[in-house]
Amino acid sequence: SIDTLADKVDTCLLHVEQRAVLFSIGLAGVTCQNPEVKALLRKHNRVVTLTRQSLAVHKQIHDMQTAAGVPDHELLTTTRTKMTRWGNQYAQVSRNCLLRPALDPSVDKYKREHKGEKEAIVEVEEGDGASKTGKPVSAAEIGLSASDWEASQQLEGFLSYPFQIKETIEKRPYCTGAQAMALLHDLKQNFCNPNRYQEVKAFPDTLRMADRARASEKLECQDLDPMIDQSRKVLREQLQSRVFDLRPSNSRMVLCYMSKQMSCKHYFSDAQFVLAETLYQGALRKAEEILADSTVMASPAAKKTKFDKPVDSESMLFRGS
Repeated sequence: SIDTLADKVDTCLLHVEQRAVLFSIGLAGVTCQNPEVKALLRKHNRVVTLTRQSLAVHKQIHDMQTAAGVPDHELLTTTRTKMTRWGNQYAQVSRNCLLRPALDPSVDKYKREHKGEKEAIVEVEEGDGASKTGKPVSAAEIGLSASDWEASQQLEGFLSYPFQIKETIEKRPYCTGAQAMALLHDLKQNFCNPNRYQEVKAFPDTLRMADRARASEKLECQDLDPMIDQSRKVLREQLQSRVFDLRPSNSRMVLCYMSKQMSCKHYFSDAQFVLAETLYQGALRKAEEILADSTVMASPAAKKTKFDKPVDSESMLFRGS
């Protein structure tokens, strides 16, 4: 950040969160901080690449869903690898977990029929830079083991909340800068707490539409894969240094002080909180002066929005706390 602009300009919280997540899963940084997750994601990338480069594998996944009674407009395909697309890692892993009943037999059949093939797919290496290089991958190097799938469940659970926060900040007009700060604090302080359980979703038994609603269960912290512990640790450190150690703009500090969602005392330092209170009081005095000199009538209060359907409990924010 540029200290001289801190009182006027805020860093985009979407960019900040995305970079923090990429560091936590080993996809960003000069030194990889989570090689285990990076290796697991590469296995998912390779499976997806196979479904995109092999017509036979793609067709088998399509045909298996059709045989399970899935209508044409509900047929699913794998999610392409795109590191620069926010939330791509969660979307890809989650889709692969959902399609596991089709992916495993399709990949296994391909490997049997192409045993010994050294150039089964061409893998594109995507990094922080703009350059992309392709390299051949043998058939034997494609696929996920039972332990890989178990780890993928936990990785999906870890990535789900950052993805939901990303979707909220990016696509929900009601999410203010203060609410975004509160959500990232909950993600850092509570969701990434090393002693917290992890929610994971069961794999679907079949490809039928009814089985797409996957039941959730809780894994206690002592049962988690060490790579998830590392992901939590790195994400917590990244969010602290990128969001909460820095000073927001004056306008955002006032907004955070006014917010009823969460007291900014939870995530501001003592000095930042005093400054936020001072800025808020100054803003009140300015507003009083403007109103005293203004002849414009106040607008009537807007009607409250009515919600037709209850909120799905699985989509609730502040799940960390």
